[in-house]
Amino acid sequence: PITALVDRAGWTHERSRPEYVPSTSLVKSYYQACETLVEQMVILLLAGYGLRPADTEEENLNELLVLESENPHLAFSDDRKNGVAKVPIIKGLPVVHEYLSRLEADPEYDGGVFPSDNRDCGTRCTGWIRDTVERIGERTDVTMENGEKPTPKHFRQFWYTHFLTAWSEWLDHCNKTGEMQGTSSELSVNT
Repeated sequence: PITALVDRAGWTHERSRPEYVPSTSLVKSYYQACETLVEQMVILLLAGYGLRPADTEEENLNELLVLESENPHLAFSDDRKNGVAKVPIIKGLPVVHEYLSRLEADPEYDGGVFPSDNRDCGTRCTGWIRDTVERIGERTDVTMENGEKPTPKHFRQFWYTHFLTAWSEWLDHCNKTGEMQGTSSELSVNT
């Protein structure tokens, strides 16, 4: 039903995903090429937690990091582009703890994960994230299959690819377990 509306309205936007997704070894190379805790946080937030560069501009992103929990995660409200989300933090928790404790040691710290005195909002801009990824890439000769260096968008796609694969495998195992127990219905994505 929506297709007819889209055609009638003349909307032409097509979502474009990166054609190439970084390999695990590429992400590891970038992480190992990081020279600072700040750079490690950039790679973790993009490739480890699937954030967009714009997500890092949240003035209170540190408050969205729910670390003291049985299941550490990022908890986004409906103010975010995609709405409410609970992104699991599976890797890099010690780095996140160390990074935030260093930030919070500064008496002038106001809550942004990448603070900046150069902007009214108090956080680094998305261009800074892109530049940081590019600088890290200059320290490693690893490239994607097409010979190009990844951008933040590629790192986000890396997360999505791996997260969806893990989720699908988990559902498959749950359904197989249900079959072995004689359950008549498959699990739904809402489980």
